Amino acid sequence: AGEAYAAVARCATSSPCAAPGQLYRSPIAGGPWAEVPGLPGPFDAEAGQFSLVAENNTVFLLAAYPKPELLVSVGGQRFSTLAVRCQQEHHSGPGPFWPAEMAASSPSDIAVTCVGPPSMATQALEVFISHDGGHRSQRLPTPVDVGFVTGVAMAGATTLVLGNSDAAATWAERTVSPDRSWATA
Repeated sequence: AGEAYAAVARCATSSPCAAPGQLYRSPIAGGPWAEVPGLPGPFDAEAGQFSLVAENNTVFLLAAYPKPELLVSVGGQRFSTLAVRCQQEHHSGPGPFWPAEMAASSPSDIAVTCVGPPSMATQALEVFISHDGGHRSQRLPTPVDVGFVTGVAMAGATTLVLGNSDAAATWAERTVSPDRSWATA
């Protein structure tokens, strides 16, 4: 909708930092960057677990720290907080899942990935899809061949692609609803 957004970590990455992340916007046609007011709370950009998507005039900010939440704004003015459905406990070992990546193909159609503690060659993964802007979501089956998720893209309301990597290779897994099975792309 004519504006660019940037999520910013305010500290150098080489030292511990207690400053919260900030969200800025600027007209695409040019002009100064201004901090976006009205975020419900700070997000920890230094921890590295956040994802920003602007789709038409809707802005989504997925933050893992200090608490998992999905911040949503129409027009980038007032943000509301939606719950993130990541599991609190990892089913195959200790530790919780936390939000990792987000993608959108429209203001209504979004996908969120949640990751758990990594093992030697893989990382536990949950994938959620929503068709109402994140208010309700459903969990998709986990891809069989998961390494470490490097990104997620949503080509359309029913098509998701996950980027994966491990020590030996990189690859993509793709699913198209209503089938919901994953195939290496």
